[in-house]
Amino acid sequence: MSGMDDLLRPERFDRIMHMPPPAQYIQEQHSWNPEDRSLNIFVKDEDKFTFHRHPVAQSTDCIRGKLGYSRGFHVWQIEWPERQRGTHAVVGVATKTAPLHATGYTALIGTTNESYGWDITRRECHHDSKNTMTWRYPFGNSRDVYHVPDKFYCILDMDEGYMAFATDEEYLGVAFRNLKGKTLFPIVAAVWGHCEISMRYLGSLERELISFDSSPPSTPRRPPLRPPLPLSSSTSHHYPRRPSPPRPLFHSPIYKPPPRSRHPTDSPAALMAAAAQSPVLPFSPFSDLAKIFSFYDLQAGGASSSSSSYSLFEPPAEWHKFEEEIPKDSPRRSIDSCIILDETPCASSSPSLYLPAPPSGKAPNDLFGPPLTPGDSKNQEDLDIGTSIL
Repeated sequence: MSGMDDLLRPERFDRIMHMPPPAQYIQEQHSWNPEDRSLNIFVKDEDKFTFHRHPVAQSTDCIRGKLGYSRGFHVWQIEWPERQRGTHAVVGVATKTAPLHATGYTALIGTTNESYGWDITRRECHHDSKNTMTWRYPFGNSRDVYHVPDKFYCILDMDEGYMAFATDEEYLGVAFRNLKGKTLFPIVAAVWGHCEISMRYLGSLERELISFDSSPPSTPRRPPLRPPLPLSSSTSHHYPRRPSPPRPLFHSPIYKPPPRSRHPTDSPAALMAAAAQSPVLPFSPFSDLAKIFSFYDLQAGGASSSSSSYSLFEPPAEWHKFEEEIPKDSPRRSIDSCIILDETPCASSSPSLYLPAPPSGKAPNDLFGPPLTPGDSKNQEDLDIGTSIL
C-alpha cells in the first residue's frame, strides 16, 4: 500500500491550512449528524461539533457526518483526547450503508467493504478486515513508538481517490486509495464511556482544470465588441467612435448602375488598329455635321434623318446624279479650294471634306427664296419695319 507518491505532501492541503476557516453555518453543515448515529451517542446541544458517548459496556458505537463527498478535496480536524480512546479508537470514512453499532469492543470501521478506518490506538488501517489483513500506518514509524496527538487532520481527495492523515508537525501519507466513484461520509467509532470527540470542517477545493492560457482562470477572456480604432503616431490615445445615426423607417434605395464590362475591342491596342485602317479628319465635329446634313436633306425634300445615312468620305449615289445635272461651268461647282462639291478628294496635302448637295434639281433660290439686295422693295419694307421697331 505504501509508495513514494503516498508520502508527498499535497499542495492543496497547505492552501486550505492557510485559508481562513469557513463561516459558522458552513461548519455546522459539515458537522456530526444527530439523526445518523448509534443510540449510545448524542450530539451536544451547546456544541454542535462535539458528541458524547454514554458509558455502555461491551458496545462499539459510531456516528456519521451530515454531508457525504463524491468529488473535491476536503479537510477536517478531529480532536480526540488520548486518555479517552480506550482499546479501539477508529476514524475514517464510510458509505451510507455502513453499520453504526456492534456488540463488544472492535474496530467497527473497516470491517466491511463499505468503510475505511484508521485505529489510532493500535496504529493500523482496516478495510474489509473480515476478508483481508490490516496494515501498519504510519508507514515509517513503529506501532509502539508513534503516538497520535489529540488533534490531527483527515484529508479526503475524491478527485484522486485517496484518504490521508496529517498532524501539525508532519504529513503522515496516504492511508487508503481507490475511493473514486463512491460517496463517503466522515465517521468515528468509540468504545470509551463519557468520551467526547469534536470535528470541525476546514474547507474544500475543487479540481483546477489545466489551462494553456496565461490569463488567470477567474478572469474569463471576452471577445471585443468591435475592433479598436487605429492609433495615430502623434497621440497615444483615441476617442470612442460616434454611434451611427438611426436608419429611417422608410427609405428609397440608392440606384447603382451595373458595373461596365470591358469589351475586348475597347482595349488601347484594338482602338489604335481600327484608327490606322480608317481615315480620320483633323477635327471632330462629326455629330454636328451629320445633324446639319440631315436638316439640309429635309429642307430639300429628301428622306428623314433617321433613315438617311451620309458618309463624310463617300457621297451617296443620288448626289452623283445631281452632279451630272449641274453644268460644268457653274460657279457652284467650286466654292473654296479646300471644300469640293461631289468630287473625289484633291491631291493636295491638306485634308478635304465632302459637303452634301441637295438630291433634287431645284436651285437654292427656289427653296429659300432670292438673296436679299439693298434695292429690293420688299426687303426695303422689311428694313424700314425693323428700323421703326428699333
